[in-house]
Formats: sequence, C-alpha cells, structure tokens
Amino acid sequence: MKSQYGAPRLYEIAFDMNRKAEVDFLVHCFRRYARRPVRRVLDIACGTGPHLIRLA
Repeated sequence: MKSQYGAPRLYEIAFDMNRKAEVDFLVHCFRRYARRPVRRVLDIACGTGPHLIRLA
C-alpha cells in the first residue's frame, strides 16, 4: 500500500476540513495575541501545507 503522502490530492480529500474557518481563526489569534505583526509561521508536520498556502 502506498503512503497517503504519495497522493496529496487524495490526502486532501480524505482529511478535508473547513480550511477557511481554520485560517480565519489563526489570523484572529495572530491579531489578538501577538505582540507584533506576525510575518512568519513555522508549520511542523503540516501534511500538504493547506494552512500556509492560504496564509501566503
């Protein structure tokens, strides 16, 4: 069996969530709690990077 990471489109379908709502929440947290403007984000174990793509 192939790894789910070998087929990123299928991985996205299988683990699809409301990415827009999640990113909106992250932006809200950045604005509310960060002491300075957030310019960089380290996303460890990000799968296919859907949040960073939307934050870019």
